[in-house]
Amino acid sequence: MAKRDKKWLVSLLCLGGTILFWFLHTLGKEHTAEIDYPVTFVVDETKMKFSDAPPASMRLQVTGCGWSLLKHLLQRNAAPVKLHVAQLAKRGCIKREQLRNQFDRELVGLKVDNVLMEEPISLHVFPK
Repeated sequence: MAKRDKKWLVSLLCLGGTILFWFLHTLGKEHTAEIDYPVTFVVDETKMKFSDAPPASMRLQVTGCGWSLLKHLLQRNAAPVKLHVAQLAKRGCIKREQLRNQFDRELVGLKVDNVLMEEPISLHVFPK
């Protein structure tokens, strides 16, 4: 190997090590991201029903350590969060704040800052 080729190899190894160190250092810090997370609505069909079909996933703004965010983003078949409608539905609709609290309890390692949905939330539940 020529002396010039060895210098390029050493330079590339140093650059690669620097990028790896930066990446690992950055993952240790706290970050905010938007993620889509699957949901399942648990409803007692004998007492109430949805006026429209509920969404299969919800967009969340979350804050957490880079490693926790990476773990959640790489999970392809994440278990959906079960939202119990009877506990959430007051006055015929489900509020964003109630959903945020439910997600906050379910997502370990992440703090849910916001459920990114338009107001009013169109998950109305009507007694049968």
